[in-house]
Amino acid sequence: MKEDIEATDQINARAYVQPLDVDLDASDWIYHHEGNENILFKYIGNSTVLQGQILRLRKQDVSEHRAIENDGNSTSDSKQREKTLLQLYHDRSSFSHDVIGRLLGEKYILSQRLVRVSKYLVTQLNAAAASQRPANRLHKQADIDQTLGLLIPDMAQDGQSLTIEIKPKWGFLPTSCNVNPVKHRTCRYCMHKYLKHSVDKISEFCPLDLYSGDPARVEQAVDALVVNPQNNLRVFVDGNLVDGSPAEAVANWDVFKKVLVQILVKDEVLPKLAHLQRSLDKFDIEGVYPRYLAALQSGALSETEPSIEDWISACSAYILREHKITTDAQSTDILDEKQKVLEFMLSVTLKDVSIMIQIESWPPQSLEDSKSRYRIAVVDTDAKKLSKMFMYFERDRAIVKNYLDLFPDANLQTKCTE
Repeated sequence: MKEDIEATDQINARAYVQPLDVDLDASDWIYHHEGNENILFKYIGNSTVLQGQILRLRKQDVSEHRAIENDGNSTSDSKQREKTLLQLYHDRSSFSHDVIGRLLGEKYILSQRLVRVSKYLVTQLNAAAASQRPANRLHKQADIDQTLGLLIPDMAQDGQSLTIEIKPKWGFLPTSCNVNPVKHRTCRYCMHKYLKHSVDKISEFCPLDLYSGDPARVEQAVDALVVNPQNNLRVFVDGNLVDGSPAEAVANWDVFKKVLVQILVKDEVLPKLAHLQRSLDKFDIEGVYPRYLAALQSGALSETEPSIEDWISACSAYILREHKITTDAQSTDILDEKQKVLEFMLSVTLKDVSIMIQIESWPPQSLEDSKSRYRIAVVDTDAKKLSKMFMYFERDRAIVKNYLDLFPDANLQTKCTE
């Protein structure tokens, strides 16, 4: 079999300033997926404007919403609320395109479009999705008071296509001499999984295999994900999420796996991610947390979240240093504390993105001479909250302590290789 692969262009656009004003019927949308901050619904109706779209809605803690309902002063000006939402979505879109897109490549960032939503619609969507949502997510639901949602292209559309979603996680070992030495041997993911899961459910997946660029190691990583996907792998066949083994659900799985490995080795997205993660995180959380506290004390940072201008400025400063355009930016030693912290936070975002790979026309008509066209998008590109810095620090300590308690002998610790 001759396995050719060809990337197709991804059309990108900023979120429109003026939201799309179109009637949305809850019966045309089905629950798709969710993260901590957002919940996604897939369009299944007949509108040509909405076909191939995912509706992304912000989530709110159920208890917080009940508190607002019980507050006699909770009635707010709807125009001011929409203005605030417009600014929020503008900033999120700008962060995705002007920061992450600028770092990683604009071609990987999906287009976005605002759409108006009603309280009635969101209430119906919440009710319809309740029985399908994971139990550990039910403390939050789509915020019924939001008046705007976000439309993004569905990378797992119906039709003769196959879509893989991979969350690759960390692609490097820290090199700082000021971190716990175990971090130089065992990657973050391979330590963290022992804190998240019982020993009998530990995955063999190591992100460094996926990032390696070595076809044999990349295939090994894919095999490990198939055996134990956890939340690092999802497969969609003709738009439908595979429930069970992808190897059994995907036609000609062995052939497809070879095509997938080719794509992961050929495309530049993984090498870019690994380089950005490493170069933006020079100090590790162990080194950056004291700098964060120092920046708070000096007033360089405040308790409020960075503005979009802060993020763009930090991105520009990093790019200038990387390209050695300035003569005095050859070392991270001369960076101010604010820049070090913001660069670390950009790395945190890049360590938690997902990669969507859509392969068109699968299975091919002929396995003897197939040419696979594919698209890649990087999703989950929102800025991480600076207010969670202490949580990141404490979680890192817990991960390392738990791993060393289990494997105090360095000879028994996993030796991860870049």
